[in-house]
Amino acid sequence: MMKKDILTYNDFNQLVIRIIQNLNNFMKEHEDKSFLKTNSRISRILHQKRYNEKTCNLYKQIGIKFLGDNNLYDKMLDWEIEYYFNHHSKDRKHHLKEG
Repeated sequence: MMKKDILTYNDFNQLVIRIIQNLNNFMKEHEDKSFLKTNSRISRILHQKRYNEKTCNLYKQIGIKFLGDNNLYDKMLDWEIEYYFNHHSKDRKHHLKEG
């Protein structure tokens, strides 16, 4: 006579735990990919806005000032350098990007 497979209480608990772990792993992977995709999309949009000179006032007052004050002109676009020297620089000297 063949012995039938019967789930014991412990076997059932182990199975439920594995299913929950697999679901949690799946959700974490999905969430991470979604976050990275969203983050990448936001980054592209902000880069395009910066390129088109349509940044927010916060970036102009803090971001551009920080870059200019730390002589990071190589990281700045031409309009940002001009904005820095017109609005933030003490010597108001026009600085051209080397390149």
